[in-house]
Amino acid sequence: MSIFSFDPVKPVGRTHEVGVITLISRYDSEQQILVEILIADTITTAPVETPNADILAGMQLRSLNLSNTCENGSKIEVLIGGDVFWRITDGSRVEKINNTVTGVPTIFGFAL
Repeated sequence: MSIFSFDPVKPVGRTHEVGVITLISRYDSEQQILVEILIADTITTAPVETPNADILAGMQLRSLNLSNTCENGSKIEVLIGGDVFWRITDGSRVEKINNTVTGVPTIFGFAL
């Protein structure tokens, strides 16, 4: 697959392999989805913060399971696009964690 991304100067074209994987919930192995993926060495170079202790505590108080482990130093390994997002999301129960963080329920747990 060929894609074009934008850097600060000009568009850059790259070719990537495509694969298929099954994503399985760590809470319920019956909750799974088959997705086509673009295989790339890097998803983003931007710093991605994991939820702080206050956010994690707020989620635990509400018995909300996170979709991932949010361990310090963990890498983003899968980026869900719009073509898959609504297949895994239950938009009927969005949770406001605080003034800046919202939890969205997915088949994998809550995504922040």
